[in-house]
Amino acid sequence: MTPTEERVAERLRELATLAGPPGGPSTAERAAFHDRTRRRRALGRTVAAVAVVVVASTALLTRPESPAPSLVADTRTPAAVLAARTVPDAYELPPRGSLAGDEEFLAGVAALDWSETVINGQAWSTDPGSRRVVYAADVPGGHRWAVVLGRSGVQWMYAWFRGPAGADPDELELALPPERIVRGHVLALVDMSAPRGPLVVLGRPGDGAEYSPSLDRMPDGTLARQFAPLPVVDGVPLGTVTTPITWDAGQVLLVRDGHRIDLDLLRTGHPVSTLVYGTGMPDPAVLTPCMAALGIDVELDGSGGASWTDSSTGRLSSAEQAEREAAVEGCFAVATGGG
Repeated sequence: MTPTEERVAERLRELATLAGPPGGPSTAERAAFHDRTRRRRALGRTVAAVAVVVVASTALLTRPESPAPSLVADTRTPAAVLAARTVPDAYELPPRGSLAGDEEFLAGVAALDWSETVINGQAWSTDPGSRRVVYAADVPGGHRWAVVLGRSGVQWMYAWFRGPAGADPDELELALPPERIVRGHVLALVDMSAPRGPLVVLGRPGDGAEYSPSLDRMPDGTLARQFAPLPVVDGVPLGTVTTPITWDAGQVLLVRDGHRIDLDLLRTGHPVSTLVYGTGMPDPAVLTPCMAALGIDVELDGSGGASWTDSSTGRLSSAEQAEREAAVEGCFAVATGGG
């Protein structure tokens, strides 16, 4: 096979890998990747054209002997070649955190099993040889956390492990199901199991982070947030914060090069509830008037399930939203025979 034929065959293998198996990455993800690839190829052609002009001009003046072409085979698989173009930022950095220098612990965490992950009905398996611990630390509140990145085909995945402070690798468990991660995605992790808990942001060196626990009602009736910076500990923003009182109450901003970027907040744990639910289906005679008093219309289906429509208008502060959610949960607790 000639060098040209080898390059054509290699490109066809890359395209086949990019297409992926049925049920793999979404059309939007593939379209975005194709768009980036086209732009890179266009730029490459422009640079190549300029290089040809320069080389040709020099050749007219000096006419050196043309060296024999050197072909270096790329032994990587097409999937590895494509994955290298979208590798997450944190994967290319040294491990960070208070345990970053404990090679034995890092090796143990990297070997933990999270090989089979199902996302939207599709099974994803990470290559064990590609797994790398990007963060490992004993964080405030008596927790030990570790974050691992690994490659799955042309995609990248992350796994967040947690356990008590001082835990060995085999004593850690997944905090959340593993998920896909793309280049530029910054992980922000918080524990909500107590009124105050740890928050860590895994950005680039030099990044900062600010956190607001709630949207507050001001004395003049407006809604506003107050942000506070997180201290940088062992190379990453890490602090003990007031945990969100509702799932969407907290907000964290990445501070990079003078810009503030809103991040998704990954949460584990939940505040301890004092409500006790019964084991049966909610009693419509109890649930409906209780919810109606809150301005919520309840609809029951034939199997005893309930859905409702909230007729209230206007934005609520986090405290107001938490109070309303607690009232709704109270209705369900009473209607199921708890309280």
